[in-house]
Amino acid sequence: ISKRIEIEKKLLQITKELTTAQDVARLGSFTYFIKKNKVSWSDKLYEIYGLEKNSFIPTKEKFLNEVVHPESRKMVINKVNSVIANKRKKTDYVHKITTPDGKEKWIQAIIKISYDKNNKETMIYGTSQDVTELYTTRLHLEKSEQRLKMTQEIAKLGTWEENHKTGKIYWSPILRDIFGLDKKSKIKQNIFWQMIYTEDVEWMKNTWEIAEKEKTPYTGTFRINKKNGDIKHLTEHAEFIKDSQGNLLKTIGTVIDMTELHQYQEELRKLTSHIQKVQEE
Repeated sequence: ISKRIEIEKKLLQITKELTTAQDVARLGSFTYFIKKNKVSWSDKLYEIYGLEKNSFIPTKEKFLNEVVHPESRKMVINKVNSVIANKRKKTDYVHKITTPDGKEKWIQAIIKISYDKNNKETMIYGTSQDVTELYTTRLHLEKSEQRLKMTQEIAKLGTWEENHKTGKIYWSPILRDIFGLDKKSKIKQNIFWQMIYTEDVEWMKNTWEIAEKEKTPYTGTFRINKKNGDIKHLTEHAEFIKDSQGNLLKTIGTVIDMTELHQYQEELRKLTSHIQKVQEE
């Protein structure tokens, strides 16, 4: 029995290593024998679901009705049924669960399906990982990005970035709209300067060159000529990013459309002049 004892020792060592790996990754494993309707969970999976191994006997029905959150239940069922119907062997999805104490968690499941020689499904097995922190962070980030986008649209604020190592230039959709450019067209190197109002080009280039040479923040108000002949008044703020050697790596900036404000100021100036003239008369 020496060989058997050696195999058992190796199996025990592998089991310990698997348990350690699951603890570190917050990842549990499961197996569902379809014909026997028998479900097996790893200890870590019980822990993730907040359930006791001695009191909760997992089944397909209990998992769907007592563990999976009602908002995710239909999606999980449809996902698995679709995979089986199309005789696929692997899929993954993120779903929400509810623990016995009412806590909600996000779980990423990776499942594999085995079929017999008649192409009939026999077993579903895989892993479930607690990705609550990661998924929640992602949702908050998406909401923040959406709020930022709405704020930029309201403020008519466009953003841009130029990578001096790769030569790649990025203009946000709002900035393209400000300059009257197509949202899919490639931004060429000198398109910005080509659209600057003639009287603003010289002083603006001089100011920009000084700021770029000294790597100091740049702020300027200028005018552009759109292709349809409209003149816009814009305010730009730019920052110069250096690499570890002190060389220019990137330039990033924001542009705000101040045209309406300029028009209001011009109307206010005319009104003030008119009032002064009336008073004098």
